[in-house]
Amino acid sequence: MARILVIDDSPTVVLSMSRLLLGDGHLVETVHNVLDLPAYLRDSRPDLVLLDLEMPSLPGVEWAAFMRRFYQQRLSLVIHSDR
Repeated sequence: MARILVIDDSPTVVLSMSRLLLGDGHLVETVHNVLDLPAYLRDSRPDLVLLDLEMPSLPGVEWAAFMRRFYQQRLSLVIHSDR
């Protein structure tokens, strides 16, 4: 079982991904707001991050850069888009 963080502004995408991942036995966590990310990162270390490329508050590549700086080590990350 992996701890997977889903970051997406679409509730539909979050729900769909969560259901699929939960069905495979993974622990799924979500962050919807960039302001919530530092607190999450301080308290948790996901095995994998699934990240939306196009977010309204901050582009996905910026979220990824922030997370890599925060952890100061490798981070398993997949950036996806509905386009």
